[in-house]
Amino acid sequence: MSQAIEWMQRPITLSNIKNFTPWQCRYRIHQPIHPCENPSVCSYAKVQNASGLPHSFRVCGSCPRTYPWLNDPIGTNQGPELPYGKRQ
Repeated sequence: MSQAIEWMQRPITLSNIKNFTPWQCRYRIHQPIHPCENPSVCSYAKVQNASGLPHSFRVCGSCPRTYPWLNDPIGTNQGPELPYGKRQ
């Protein structure tokens, strides 16, 4: 957030944006990032997005029992009621 505020205070052109110091990465990773070879696809038919399609995502490991939400990030289904009054 602070980087965006700095840009608002000192805007620069897109042609110079790669040199904007607040937006520079502080840490460079010199090793390639290896995604997991066999991700699990977690799909939750009872929890639908605005298009009516099931929410789904991929994880490197096992899927949570229920769809994770902001107040229930690990999918325990113990948090407050889900958006739109739906529970899984």
